[in-house]
Amino acid sequence: MEAKIKLTKTMLDKSIIDANKTVQQFLTDDFEISYDDPFFVERGKLAITGEYADGERVNVRFYRTGKRGDKRISIQKLKQYAEAGDEVILTSNVKDAEGEYLIYINIVRQTDAA
Repeated sequence: MEAKIKLTKTMLDKSIIDANKTVQQFLTDDFEISYDDPFFVERGKLAITGEYADGERVNVRFYRTGKRGDKRISIQKLKQYAEAGDEVILTSNVKDAEGEYLIYINIVRQTDAA
């Protein structure tokens, strides 16, 4: 399973990314936890180590907001790697990991066809 997020300027500026259907399914399929799980009410967030293509490791957080319970994802240092219009594709090594779980963060730059 992979999650795909089309980035907007607001997502990058405010570091607030709504967890779309692919992100929610990714969390359920790869990590066997749903945003509706009581875990998110009790603990607030789930942090998993992410890795950019250059090998830099960061925190990827899945969480729900306090008041309305909106489903969100936060990817550390995203603004340093991506810009508005790019697509973020998340995959994981969960199926074959023997130790540490990783989320691979791939940035696909949208290019204008000339």
